Amino acid sequence: MVLQKVLGLGIVLCVIEYAILIFCLQIYEVKMYDISFADFGGAITSATEITVVKMLFYFIFWVVAILIINKLGFIRSLFRLSIVNCSLFVFTSIVMTAVFPFSKEYFMRPFFYFLFIATIVSPYLLSIIPKVNQIIPLTYQADEK
Repeated sequence: MVLQKVLGLGIVLCVIEYAILIFCLQIYEVKMYDISFADFGGAITSATEITVVKMLFYFIFWVVAILIINKLGFIRSLFRLSIVNCSLFVFTSIVMTAVFPFSKEYFMRPFFYFLFIATIVSPYLLSIIPKVNQIIPLTYQADEK
């Protein structure tokens, strides 16, 4: 039961982070390349590519880590969930850079910082969606089976 909730939470957080990333990339492209704000094609393409790579290298590790941290009873507030989500993203990024040295450029791109912001903000944005806490609890009790 907890695994299903964690998987659901992970997928929904990823969708929220995807939307934040599209918004941030669109603002970045408008400022950097002086394009129309209505042209979302480049932002959607870039955000999709980044999110797919993030899901490949990040999601399974995130689920396992959240299950372990949940067993320890650490995630009991949105603030803690936000910190854990962001910390796991940064840690996974560092590990990915250590495994694939050519990816050190990853930290120099603006999308890394946009994702950093998105991983912090996404639990809070998700919490304001009506009735989402009934479907996918954003915080868990340690004794839940």
